[in-house]
Amino acid sequence: MERCSVVGGMVPATPEFCPDRVIPAADGDPVELWVYAVLPKEGWVPHSPGDLARAEHPGSAIKYCDQVYELMRVEETVEGGYEFRYGLRKWDPQYAVRHLVNYTLKTQMDAAAAHRDMTRTQWLRSAILWLFPIAGLAPDPLQREWETKTGLSMVWVSGGSALFGLALAFALRGASEDSRFVAVVFYLALESFARLFWISISQRPHGSLLLTLPYLLWQGITQARPRGPTAQTEAGPPGTA
Repeated sequence: MERCSVVGGMVPATPEFCPDRVIPAADGDPVELWVYAVLPKEGWVPHSPGDLARAEHPGSAIKYCDQVYELMRVEETVEGGYEFRYGLRKWDPQYAVRHLVNYTLKTQMDAAAAHRDMTRTQWLRSAILWLFPIAGLAPDPLQREWETKTGLSMVWVSGGSALFGLALAFALRGASEDSRFVAVVFYLALESFARLFWISISQRPHGSLLLTLPYLLWQGITQARPRGPTAQTEAGPPGTA
């Protein structure tokens, strides 16, 4: 798009990114360009004509192909698989440009990546809330990473998982008559109680020991630092000063 290569949809779509389609408006349209987009444009505000109660406000200033345009209209559409279209008109110099949106192929790709990240974060947040008994069993570092990504308090998720484990242990104890499951029920109750106690003391999420220990071991192996250079390497090859 830096050289107007997106006009007419010349940039091919990929599974991860579908570029906008910018085309000239038809004769009689109140704008000069239409921008067809799959995703909504964050921060693009259309022109407000104003009325007796409100003053007129220009739309967002969009820089496209070294030309500044004003966003005049935002409409929903289903043309060609695109869901939105944005009408642009050359910027009226009587208005001061307070914020300029640099509309390029890179900004499109960045916006699409941000939208994907937000969608994945929302999905992860919903999955944790719906599956909290299982999510609370996850290794401690993984739960802290989820807390950073989603903003959820994994202390409560982990604590709820521990309480669920205690309740499940007591339910299995009363329902199970096979002595082979006594050890499993006892371990489930003991670990759930220990997790709940440690969560309340440390105020940090704690998962199942059976999952946390292998995870930490795997991290230690995969993230081990390579050995440092040998003394000969640091001193240089033989015969050099």
